[in-house]
Amino acid sequence: EDEFYMEDLIGFGVEVAEVGSEESISGTLTDYYDSEANPLFEIRLGDKQHLIPAQEEFIAHIDFEKRTIKFVLPVGLLEL
Repeated sequence: EDEFYMEDLIGFGVEVAEVGSEESISGTLTDYYDSEANPLFEIRLGDKQHLIPAQEEFIAHIDFEKRTIKFVLPVGLLEL
């Protein structure tokens, strides 16, 4: 029951914050790239697309009813 596929998260709204920051940016999870070496989420924040590692440690919360995800990322990851 608690299992899901990462592809199921495409289209979810996202809230992204950096570690230690109280501010967040809202956007949308637009795609998922499956790779054994480095699976990635593609997220749109404003007019920019970002690729972030699809790692459990970066996901703070998933709300399946509201279709939202909260990410907490290391400082500077969005600038890469």
